[in-house]
Amino acid sequence: ELKDLVPSATEENVRQSMMDLFRVSPSTREHVSKGNVKVVGGIYDVGTGKVRWLPETMASEALAQSH
Repeated sequence: ELKDLVPSATEENVRQSMMDLFRVSPSTREHVSKGNVKVVGGIYDVGTGKVRWLPETMASEALAQSH
C-alpha cells in the first residue's frame, strides 16, 4: 500500500536533502569533514509533535556520496 511507502520515502527525502546540501555548499562539506559542525537528519511528525532523529551515519554516507 501507498501508506506503507511513506516512511521510507520520507527518510530518502531527508538523505537526498543532506546530499544536496553537501553538493552545493563546499563550506558545509569542509566544516563537517573537520568536525566543526554536525549535520543530522530528522523527521517531524505533525500528528505527535515529535522528531525522530535519523542515525548520524546517514549524514556521513551522504557526505561521502556528495563528492
